[in-house]
Amino acid sequence: MIRRLSEGLSTSVCSLTLTRNRTRIVSAKPRRPGDGRSAGLDIRVHRCFAQADDRVVQALVDFLEARTAASRQRGLAVIREHFRLHGQEDTRRPPLLKPEGEVFDLSVLKERVNRRYFGGELQVDITWGKGAKGRASARGRRRRKGSFSIRLGSYDERLSLVRIHPVLDRPEVPEIVVESIVYHEMLHAVIPPKRGARRRSVHPPEFRRMERQYEHFEQAEAWLDANVERLARLR
Repeated sequence: MIRRLSEGLSTSVCSLTLTRNRTRIVSAKPRRPGDGRSAGLDIRVHRCFAQADDRVVQALVDFLEARTAASRQRGLAVIREHFRLHGQEDTRRPPLLKPEGEVFDLSVLKERVNRRYFGGELQVDITWGKGAKGRASARGRRRRKGSFSIRLGSYDERLSLVRIHPVLDRPEVPEIVVESIVYHEMLHAVIPPKRGARRRSVHPPEFRRMERQYEHFEQAEAWLDANVERLARLR
């Protein structure tokens, strides 16, 4: 969503926070340059806008830009209508986050990845999953080898939440492997799926290109290729 807003705004989006604030559903605070930070906007918006269509995203842009009073009011009308239709859906209690495992603390890995690859601006939560088979996420990181398959991570856009399979919380698993899965799932918060003429691409070319920017990509992939069968048996 950061990318979609940035494409329409005349200033950069420094940070985007998805909230459950039902009173102030969208707000922005200008950020002045200094201390190594660039100028732009720190935006807060209700979570129900995370998967909004292009018309609603444009309304957010019109509201935030406020070029004229009329355009701001038109944008606000669309925003309020979207919130009326979808804001009530986000009433579940936030999930209990458990980022600290027996071996790896996911919050440490997430912050390191965030600083190194996303300028420390990406607002997502992270937790170890339950490891149950459950319903598959369309954005999960699934690893296959022969008849063996395991979903190592997933990203829930509605909750801005990364989940990592607890089978990776083992001393024999290299830290760069866990970190690579964390990076992969965080990328989904930046690069949403693309809908083509025939199908929806969860990992478009831009995603695959950025995925390879992880500095230990080749080593992590090689370890997973060699160990996916064992991980699938351990789950």
